[in-house]
Amino acid sequence: MTYLNELDINSKKENSIIEWLYKKPFKDGYLDNCFTNEIVLYDTSLEHYDSIIEALIHGNHKPLEYKPSKLTNIIFKVCDKLNIGTDGYWFNVNCHDNEKGCIERIGKVQFDSKNGILNDIFILYDVLEQNPAKQGGTSYSGIVNNSKDWLLTIERGPNLTIRIHSSLKFCNEMKEQLLLAKPKLY
Repeated sequence: MTYLNELDINSKKENSIIEWLYKKPFKDGYLDNCFTNEIVLYDTSLEHYDSIIEALIHGNHKPLEYKPSKLTNIIFKVCDKLNIGTDGYWFNVNCHDNEKGCIERIGKVQFDSKNGILNDIFILYDVLEQNPAKQGGTSYSGIVNNSKDWLLTIERGPNLTIRIHSSLKFCNEMKEQLLLAKPKLY
């Protein structure tokens, strides 16, 4: 299966982003916070389930409070306020049998700032479901902006975890915007 805007992983043109992923966030084969800070947006256990679908159907999981378009709008606001770019790359890394991670897919991401949505965000969900690590390993999908100022990751292992990684300034602004956007109960 080929995904929207997927690139040839062996292309010399994409070498710099692939090298950066191996040297920084996946330098030891697993996700390592190569930024000064991170925010956990969502975390739920998948330990007793064979698939995300089974966990959703039979588990007792709360959904993420923000729809993908809302989360994307928050990222836009923060990037705009801090004068940071939004376009970049999506990626898929698998640690088959919990061995050292391997970048298996990569593609271009272009945010649609006019409509405030990321047309490609479902790639991150789809890649995790369609291309999981073999033999119980951990899988990651994510987005990194071109200047590598921030990183959004989804990790599928014993837990399903969604994180934003960046500087303290970026993370503090994200927290503020997330609080402002939080659904209010009256």
